[in-house]
Amino acid sequence: MPEQEAITVAIIDHDKDFFQKSLALLQKEKDIDVCVKYLRVDYQKDDASAEAAANDVCKCQPRVLIHSQMIIRDAAARNLKHIL
Repeated sequence: MPEQEAITVAIIDHDKDFFQKSLALLQKEKDIDVCVKYLRVDYQKDDASAEAAANDVCKCQPRVLIHSQMIIRDAAARNLKHIL
């Protein structure tokens, strides 16, 4: 039986508990590859990291994107349209 390709997932969130628990669950699965992991806690200091995370999502092109609506709304407001 041929081996299935891993499902690529990106997780970008602001809630530390949700992020850590989701990441732990995803990493337990052998057919899931978490290609982008980004926790944005400090909105004042994390702009460069947010843009880097957006670039990583574009490069990885995950099949699944788990994200915080707050982060996407903030990115759109700051013209980081490539994360959408």
